[in-house]
Amino acid sequence: MTHGRLPVCTRLRFAILPVLFFTALGAQAAPNGTVNTATVQTSAADGSTAITDTDTVPPSEAALDSAITTSAPPTLKQTMQPSNQDFSAANQQLLTRNAALKRQVNDLQTQVNVLIYESQGQLFLYGALTSLISLMIGALVTWLILSRRSRW
Repeated sequence: MTHGRLPVCTRLRFAILPVLFFTALGAQAAPNGTVNTATVQTSAADGSTAITDTDTVPPSEAALDSAITTSAPPTLKQTMQPSNQDFSAANQQLLTRNAALKRQVNDLQTQVNVLIYESQGQLFLYGALTSLISLMIGALVTWLILSRRSRW
């Protein structure tokens, strides 16, 4: 039995456990779908190990798309995605409604102009009628005053 130091075989066993653990951890797929590979380097002099990442290999886009489309049902976004025909039909409806609203605006503008001209015409007639009545009252008052002077 050695005091304070473990035998070499025991130290190697404890050194191999973390290497296996980190190797298994490094070979698992990452959340974004990439696969990490790791290299284990062991130093023969003191029995220490080091793990280094060598490269990251992204999976092919076609493989991801085919895996997504075959394994999962379509999402709500995919089912509610409108097609080009839907867009063109909606566009045609909006153009038709826009033309109808433009016609309605033109009709209402014409009605407003007619009402403005009618009110101006009515005001002109009221002014002419008021002037005529004032002229008659003025003539009547003048006649009354002149007729009384002639009696004096």
